[in-house]
Amino acid sequence: TDALLASLDADVVLLNVTGGLRSDLPAGPLTYGSVFRMFPFDNRVVILEMSGSDLRRIVAAQAHNHRRRMGFAGMQARVACADGQMIVEIELDDGRILEDRDTVRVAVNDFLATGGDRMLTPAMPAGGFTWSEDPRFARDVIADWFRRQDGTLDAADFVTANPARWHLPENLPADCRL
Repeated sequence: TDALLASLDADVVLLNVTGGLRSDLPAGPLTYGSVFRMFPFDNRVVILEMSGSDLRRIVAAQAHNHRRRMGFAGMQARVACADGQMIVEIELDDGRILEDRDTVRVAVNDFLATGGDRMLTPAMPAGGFTWSEDPRFARDVIADWFRRQDGTLDAADFVTANPARWHLPENLPADCRL
């Protein structure tokens, strides 16, 4: 997600990291084959214009998705529950709190934009999303990002535990909804 965010004109990147990523990168020299095994699908990069309200609905639905929660870059999501009412606050990487009427550029792959994994369906318009398509495969954008990095990559450099991106209650009640 970070590599896509650094490579695209987007505010946020959403990705189906469970299932959408099929392997880890092995230690040693990085090859295009390793990137291909990680991203074996011919998914193309898609940029969606989305309201803050739409993105909050997506985050709210994903908060209950314990098995296949989305990964993202460009934001932190804080979820709380008070009297059965879900409260979702999204803070963009520049420190702004996303308001419902704000518009953000959200990068996803075309599989997700057409309803795959139902990740974006809480915000999908009746006729589907319209988007500007980047003609590149997502894996090629990632491979180009790797090529731009100098020297050796260390996995520890890419762990972002603090600040965490998801902030969720330990036990989010199933009936807690936006």
